[in-house]
Amino acid sequence: MDKTKDSLFLGESKIHGTGETGVKELIKDIKTHFNTDFLEGEFILVGNKKRAFLPLQEYNDKTTKEEYKLYLEKKNHWFDKLDEIQSGKSKLKSLFDSVTVPMLCTYTSKVILSHKNETTDAFKIEYLTEIRKLEKIFDEELKKLKQTSAKGQPIKGNLNIILMLFPVPDKKELVKRLHLKLHETQIA
Repeated sequence: MDKTKDSLFLGESKIHGTGETGVKELIKDIKTHFNTDFLEGEFILVGNKKRAFLPLQEYNDKTTKEEYKLYLEKKNHWFDKLDEIQSGKSKLKSLFDSVTVPMLCTYTSKVILSHKNETTDAFKIEYLTEIRKLEKIFDEELKKLKQTSAKGQPIKGNLNIILMLFPVPDKKELVKRLHLKLHETQIA
């Protein structure tokens, strides 16, 4: 990724029972979500939210008001660009040189379940083997995707993918705890 050029950052995440299923689902997301037509549609939806920011005259924090003013100026610059896309005067690809996608796969790991101590050599070897296997599956599926060239496929050469694997002892327990936390927050 060229850090001197603009890149649109969009994230995807999956919580799955197995890492293999999770990384394959992330590949499906790349295929369906990260193509030019889909991204332009999503960008238009973002453009519809441009009035969701507090106007400068209503911003009361005097210590950060100047920073907020600069923020609004930058935001307005980008929303003007969105207006050009919505009106058909411009295309999304003229705004960004690439799309960067951090992809998080949270999954139940048999390695984590079967070890009580993550500092042992046995754990480290099994863990690295599991991670490398999932990276290989992801890379192989991604290569298959890049070989296709039909209209609407991901933007070739301009899609930067960052795969993050997050193994947990039990996906169902994690989801249960997240739901409980959300419920507690909503009641409070």
